[in-house]
Amino acid sequence: MTIIKNVNPSPHYNCNCGTWLKHWQKFSPVKTTGCAAANCQTPATLGAHVQLSNSYDEAMYVIPLCEEHGSVTVKLEIAGSYKLVPADRALTCERW
Repeated sequence: MTIIKNVNPSPHYNCNCGTWLKHWQKFSPVKTTGCAAANCQTPATLGAHVQLSNSYDEAMYVIPLCEEHGSVTVKLEIAGSYKLVPADRALTCERW
């Protein structure tokens, strides 16, 4: 079980992929259009910046979420099939 929390990236934190949802789709091995929140059947509309909850890992990741789950500040459980994609562009879209 993976628990995440939403974080707000800097407004200047952009991605060469066009949107953060496209960033996740490009670098994730999982191919889906749904929200990653456990038990949510709503389509994802954004690539949310998240961090692992209760972890020493302070890196930011991207995960697809619907508007409702993308705007909450509470901790969320994500479905097991979803993979976190690094938001660090040097590890992903700027690497190529």
